[in-house]
Amino acid sequence: MRRSVTVLLYPGCIFLEIAPLLEVLAPKCDISFFTPDGAVHDASNGTRVVADGSFAQAKDFPVDCVVIPGGNPDSIIEPGSANSCIAAAYDRGAVLAGICAGVLVIARSGLLHGKRATHSYTVEHTTAEVLACTDPIFDGVAFERADIVVDEPFITAQHWARVKFAATVAVSLGVFSREQAEQYIQTQRYSYGEA
Repeated sequence: MRRSVTVLLYPGCIFLEIAPLLEVLAPKCDISFFTPDGAVHDASNGTRVVADGSFAQAKDFPVDCVVIPGGNPDSIIEPGSANSCIAAAYDRGAVLAGICAGVLVIARSGLLHGKRATHSYTVEHTTAEVLACTDPIFDGVAFERADIVVDEPFITAQHWARVKFAATVAVSLGVFSREQAEQYIQTQRYSYGEA
């Protein structure tokens, strides 16, 4: 049975962070892309991605997993544009997977409160000015210093853990066994700049 995956793209997101995941999932999953307004997305790598709909339409889309890349989510954080589609997917029992700033987008929905997560909004990785904005969003989230944190139904990852993120999400959807995931990590880690 093919699984349904929704990818939330937004101005300023970094496609590289989800590229390994999409390549892993594509043979066994139906992948749909949604943008804030349903318009074509000009990806960070120059690719133009035709959206399947808007964030508002995504909330009514049956889905097994929602993937949110990192980058600069300013355009969707303050208005909370992704909140309703993330909440709807959560209510349906979907996996919610965020990498880098994608974790901030999930936290903005309020659903990470009381959950464990990793992110790079820490004094080592960002400025005091950014922390002043993001700390209230992460209030109530149990931060863990790790490449990947799984606290079902959430999968959160640091931006440098693209390959581990791909493998972890693939295991959660039944695309990879744990053994296949480990083999993938070992064979791909240098391909995407992970050591």
